[in-house]
Amino acid sequence: MQNFFQASPENPYHLSIGAVLLDQENRIICHHFNKVGSFEDVYLLMTETIRSNETIENAIQRGLLEEFGATGVIERFLGTEIYNDPWFGETNKDVIVEKTVPFFVIKMTDLDEQKRDKEGREGGSKIVRMEKNDLLNKVEDQFERYNVNYLNFPKILKRL
Repeated sequence: MQNFFQASPENPYHLSIGAVLLDQENRIICHHFNKVGSFEDVYLLMTETIRSNETIENAIQRGLLEEFGATGVIERFLGTEIYNDPWFGETNKDVIVEKTVPFFVIKMTDLDEQKRDKEGREGGSKIVRMEKNDLLNKVEDQFERYNVNYLNFPKILKRL
């Protein structure tokens, strides 16, 4: 079945779901990559492409499990971010993709890293827990270094 939410060179629009996952001490659980692609020292929040016929709630739970091995409860909606960046898929075409990401605050109920998907890009990350201001400083720095919109999480973090 075709996923209408996945961008392509012919239809450069993409819909993902985003989560700010909080542990019991309200620290943010996120990905840290020493190196991902051409970027170094990168911190990422969970974002997951919605699948055809999948609810937002199911996409969040699937993303939490695949990326962190976690489960959680949705606490609130944080708003939507729209990123316009060069194509991130496997193509040699010069395409700018509009990626829309509604973000939610999720309170973690369980985390077992053994349950995460080790095959995807996020499977190569280290899962870290950070205080909001510490992570905010890191992501502001990475956006300044790389100027890539989908690495621009400060606006979302400031809404917490």
